[in-house]
Amino acid sequence: MRTGALLLVTIALVGVAVAGDPAPTVKISLGLRETPTLQAVPGDFAGTAGHSGQIEWFNKDEQTLVLDGTWQMFTFDVSAAAIAAAGLTGNGIVESDLGVLEHLRILSDGYPWDITLWIDEIRNIYDPAGPPPVINKLISTFDGLAGNGGVPYADGTEVMFQEPRFSGSTSGNLALLPNFAGIDNTVGRDDSSSVKVQFRFVDNAPTRWVRLTTFLAPATKPESNPVLAEAGGPNGLYASSTVTVWLRGIPEPASLLLIGLGAALLRKR
Repeated sequence: MRTGALLLVTIALVGVAVAGDPAPTVKISLGLRETPTLQAVPGDFAGTAGHSGQIEWFNKDEQTLVLDGTWQMFTFDVSAAAIAAAGLTGNGIVESDLGVLEHLRILSDGYPWDITLWIDEIRNIYDPAGPPPVINKLISTFDGLAGNGGVPYADGTEVMFQEPRFSGSTSGNLALLPNFAGIDNTVGRDDSSSVKVQFRFVDNAPTRWVRLTTFLAPATKPESNPVLAEAGGPNGLYASSTVTVWLRGIPEPASLLLIGLGAALLRKR
């Protein structure tokens, strides 16, 4: 791009955003696929066993990720108390004791430019009915210990999450590029690794959303369909269940500077 054209683009951006404006945000929800016949324990990876069953939403659109470069923890109550009246394909009723983390729902707040997210340290804290006590199960920190035999994943490897446009139910909400999900060994909350995700909504409509799915493809894809406890299921196996996920996000660099967050956040680890 010529210098003059770049200057015009910069002036146009300044016209719609000024330094110190609030950082953009997105809403985060958890999508769980109910799998009544699943033979596993929370924290396992179900592979192809997670490809059938209704998909329910928990704490739908109740939690906000601020795209300001800081790590923020999200806690989802995987029980009847927090289930949406109607999920993606579900009926809003707890119908199994175990399910899989089918997707993270990422809802736009109207920001129409590139968004970069990092996902780290997913846990399932659940209480089996009766003894033993509450179990705090680490599902993954994306360092290779859980799903790669202790060998670090290579940068760019798809682990657990598919690329944003993988899901046909929401690909129409997204621009063709960027479209990336893979390991980033330079950014992590608990260590130096996480899953990096990049996408852009097609416009500023606040109804646009991404179904960031854990669907298994190809068959060798690691850490797919993590198994979660679902409280209040038909067999009463779990008295409570919560899932925690750490997320960090930034808007595209030009907007990051315009909202007054500074270039340092682009380098922050």
